[in-house]
Amino acid sequence: MAAPTSLPDPRYRDVLRQPGQEVFLNTRLMAANALEIDIDTAILAELAELAAETRAMTCVGETYALTSGVRLYTESPSATWGSDIRWLSHADEPSYRWFEALYHRLDLASLVAPFIPHDAAIRLYAGFFVTRSRCDALGMHYDWATEGNHAFTLMAPLTPNAEAMGLTYEDARGRQRMYDYRMGHGIVFGTRFLHSTAVGTLPE
Repeated sequence: MAAPTSLPDPRYRDVLRQPGQEVFLNTRLMAANALEIDIDTAILAELAELAAETRAMTCVGETYALTSGVRLYTESPSATWGSDIRWLSHADEPSYRWFEALYHRLDLASLVAPFIPHDAAIRLYAGFFVTRSRCDALGMHYDWATEGNHAFTLMAPLTPNAEAMGLTYEDARGRQRMYDYRMGHGIVFGTRFLHSTAVGTLPE
């Protein structure tokens, strides 16, 4: 078997993988299928202006509209998980297209292209805002559980208070570790990245 190699692109400076394999190891995080990326501060500034509106979207199963007209549907696993987390996803096609434009501006398809088998294009599956102010217990889970990397999730903070409650994940040795959110940075993770919102509380 060939030795793991690094990739020449500086975006993958902490990545090792076997030649020809989709799965990989991040040596800084000691985690499988996870990348750290820089986020354009101009995009963050635009989205941060929406924070107050999204915080007010608290009713589960409801559809809300931002002042821009983007429509968001609210969901939550709080019935089985001790957290007030809310997932605010696009509620119609125009709202999906709005998230899709952000996806293209962030150039996420090119970032994950070396790890996803594809013929022509890598597409956005769903766009979300996530709000939360408390998490009483870990809810460890996979977003993706395929054998290879067929999809990735990007998580990035939009407001500084999000830095105070990060992500708990399981590293390649099976140990729980913390990932701290930082403004201007995001974490992108693929298959079998076991994680949860960290236990904690925020003032908003």
